Amino acid sequence: MRIFGLLLLACALLAGQGVFMNVNALDTGICFRMDDNQTLEKWRQTAEVFDRYGFKFCASINSGKLDKGYVELIKELQAKGHEIMDHTPLHSMVKFTFAPGKKAKDYEGLPGVDHISGSTVFLKYDIPAITAKVKFYKVEIDGSKLILKDILDEKEMKIIKQSAVVYFPETKTICSKRNAREKNVFNLRSIWDENNIKIEKAQTQAAFFSCQNFPVPPETVELIARNSLDNFAAIGAGRPYTWIQPGGGVSVISSETAKKVLGDKLGYLSAATYVGSSWKVFNEYNAAGNCAYGMMWGDFDSENRDLEWNITKIADLTALNHVAIDRSHMHPKEGWEKYLARVDKILAWCVKNKIPVKTQRQWSEELYAAKYPAPANVFPGLGRDLDGNGIPDGYVLANGVWDESIRSITAIKRGLVFSVNKLGGLVKGGNKLSFKLSADTETEVTVAINFYLAKKDNLKKTVKFSKGETKEYSLNIDIPEKASVADFSFTVSSNGKFVFSAITLSGLQK
Repeated sequence: MRIFGLLLLACALLAGQGVFMNVNALDTGICFRMDDNQTLEKWRQTAEVFDRYGFKFCASINSGKLDKGYVELIKELQAKGHEIMDHTPLHSMVKFTFAPGKKAKDYEGLPGVDHISGSTVFLKYDIPAITAKVKFYKVEIDGSKLILKDILDEKEMKIIKQSAVVYFPETKTICSKRNAREKNVFNLRSIWDENNIKIEKAQTQAAFFSCQNFPVPPETVELIARNSLDNFAAIGAGRPYTWIQPGGGVSVISSETAKKVLGDKLGYLSAATYVGSSWKVFNEYNAAGNCAYGMMWGDFDSENRDLEWNITKIADLTALNHVAIDRSHMHPKEGWEKYLARVDKILAWCVKNKIPVKTQRQWSEELYAAKYPAPANVFPGLGRDLDGNGIPDGYVLANGVWDESIRSITAIKRGLVFSVNKLGGLVKGGNKLSFKLSADTETEVTVAINFYLAKKDNLKKTVKFSKGETKEYSLNIDIPEKASVADFSFTVSSNGKFVFSAITLSGLQK
């Protein structure tokens, strides 16, 4: 028993130095998500790579476009444990086609239905809020062509080009828009992307709105999701439990709406929304229960960035206690084979370094449904450099230089030494931030903490060290209940040699 106790003590000391195991304290990891109805061959080749390692990926599918081959594919992927996600029936927030076995009478008169044409259901939308901040521009309309008459600077023109819809106050009508090749010219279509706009030539005013400022009512969101569920049920596949917001359209929803409509009413467990997106960290502030419905992708990019860039992003984010979600439409510029090989290498690297790879549904449950497994220390260790770039994972070095052999960061001049940004997994309430410093000259160490809340919540602590002193110091800090992540920066006030080590952040027992 005495030997076992000594071993536990040694492990605890190593953990304080940040070298106890290669993985991060909270066992966060990554998720691969691929969007849209890509070729059957691409999906099956992707599955082969993941199956080789025993990992699962997420296929975000438009359920209104399923032929026999796709039906077989979906069942095949589900049988292997890969997650099939609901990416809306037609990659649209304003229309869908009849589910198998349904007719017009099944949709007529339902809340959220605007009109039906053929086998397509066109859905209702809301006029954007017209506030004092909304700016109106002089325009000329001729048929389906809109010409901007105002002279704008480059920044304002960029905003207009990125907008999704145009509102005309004189007639209280709204259209979707597409950018034309001619300067200051846009092509108008209906909100449902119909090419049926024919307006007599006239001078008028218009306001431009982004998809984030163009809402659709909850009834519309519910109808779209119900149509997807009907589509999956009709083919005998398992229902999706994750809903993915389509990009590039006229409207997006918030995580709040996703939770209330998709989660509370329809049983979805997770979603990805641009509005109200979550941090994807343990112990995230989640009073309204929306976080599982804001798990947006793009933390790393296997499709467009090289292997080294992706591995560094994953190493840093997992060290900071984040779950990282990949972004891919499976159309890499450098070719499919090279892309697939890069995914293979990322997975092999994850196996080597014990980085978990799970589906979004699995991560949503671990992050937001399970009890928080608060570890003894949530601060990144100084002994972990999984990407081999000479910088400890999760750290940003300014004047500091990392010494892996003694697990330390050394500064020789005053100013910012290093920072750890957007650290997740925070224990709320009383905490102890500890570090060891060897100083060859007198200095003051200032630790500044930003909680991404109001400025009054941020903290700044200063500690004095004497010349030739080596001391372990602990700062008592209070982490606000609403804090999900925090930035920590360490600065010294004088030139000299200052060696930082054994940095930990631990919640105090209540």
